[in-house]
Amino acid sequence: MWDISLEKEIQIFEGHSNIVTGLHHSPDGNNIVSSGLDDTVRIWNIESRKEIEAIDVLVPVCPLYSPDGQNILSGGSSVRMCNITTQAITKKFVGHSETVSFIRFSPDNQQLASCSYDKTIRIWDFESGKEIKRLSGHSDIIFELHYSSDGSALVSCSRDKTIRIWDVKSGKKCKKLKGIPIT
Repeated sequence: MWDISLEKEIQIFEGHSNIVTGLHHSPDGNNIVSSGLDDTVRIWNIESRKEIEAIDVLVPVCPLYSPDGQNILSGGSSVRMCNITTQAITKKFVGHSETVSFIRFSPDNQQLASCSYDKTIRIWDFESGKEIKRLSGHSDIIFELHYSSDGSALVSCSRDKTIRIWDVKSGKKCKKLKGIPIT
């Protein structure tokens, strides 16, 4: 952890025995969830700077807190939601044919978007777990996606060297931005 104003490292969270692949802050800002190639998802308290929980039932890819902070979601072959207290899988979002690489809630927390190695983006109704939209257009693995602040657009980036902007309501691509080589 870094103190940005001092440009100084103030804490190293040790516990993973292999590469750390993802992290996310809890909604209240008190904890961090991390995932690693050691096949674990771990929860850390920022104030005490200690690990408070290790979750073994989730695939350690792109961890994300639920809006209420009671659950952790993660990617893998599907998006799974695990209750932090009971460590029970309480919901699955199934539809991608390959690894889910990133997940993100819409600003109103009603929808969940996921992207995958299968080159698609899926938009899910969070409450029911049902797929509402499937967005296709990238020609390679999609690494990450983010909603616009009003939730009307999604931005995705891919190994196909493009960033795409999507209209959430229609599911149509609005814009394709292609990288320019630096010479």
